[in-house]
Amino acid sequence: MGVEKDASGNRWVEVAREVPGTVEEVWEAIATGPGIASWFVPTDIELGKDGQPARVISHFSDDGTMDSVSDILSWDAPNKFVGTSADLGPDAPEVLTEWGVKSLSGSTSTVYVRHSFATESDEWDGHLEDWEGGWPWFFNVLSIYLMNFRGQQASAFRVMGVAPQPTWDAWDELAGAIGLGESEVGTFVKAPDELPPLIGTVKYTSGEGQEFGAILRLDEPAAGILSAFAMAMDGKVFLVLDFYFFGNRAEGAVAHWGAHWQQWMEENFGDFETPEDV
Repeated sequence: MGVEKDASGNRWVEVAREVPGTVEEVWEAIATGPGIASWFVPTDIELGKDGQPARVISHFSDDGTMDSVSDILSWDAPNKFVGTSADLGPDAPEVLTEWGVKSLSGSTSTVYVRHSFATESDEWDGHLEDWEGGWPWFFNVLSIYLMNFRGQQASAFRVMGVAPQPTWDAWDELAGAIGLGESEVGTFVKAPDELPPLIGTVKYTSGEGQEFGAILRLDEPAAGILSAFAMAMDGKVFLVLDFYFFGNRAEGAVAHWGAHWQQWMEENFGDFETPEDV
């Protein structure tokens, strides 16, 4: 759709998706900390003195250096909430974000997110375009969660590596190493024996909300979801594996295999020097 402008010159993008679940079930997935962490990143929703939600804090790293903080302006459960964030820095306009759910039928709903800037300048349009391009991928993960694990809380972890550009070469190397190769939707995947156990079925692939990536419905080492993708940024390619596990084997899978995957990623896709670093 691209960046839209309203009559006042404000700029915005919106991403919407039909997903399984009632309005209340989808709201639980997008408007509670445990729900959001089951398909996106670890998230806390802090309450104000009146007991109502006051801030949403999304943790993109374990050390807090990549936290995204949004102050809640309005909260209309289970329909929508609106927050404002200064994540882009002191010289950037505040980001207004609206999350909402609309009923389609008794068993499906539409979830949407809308980001907007109160500015007529096009200087920040690249950020809007990045969000518009990125959310469909995570909505894919949300759809699998709602279809298979609705209402359950994930035990999850993320491992990241880096590789030199171009992105397609980095992705091909990662995909080949973990047994994905050029897998299509519906392909059964089993990681090589020297890796931690990884067995599942491909549900989404590159081009479905992510230029280079795949999303699997996992059977081993526990029932769950794997989102794997490659993303170019700052002259490097960041390689990301997001694991979400559910059920009685979930905590054990994270405790036992999380460190193994981290070690594997560091050994195979550790940091490197870009030409600018040399």
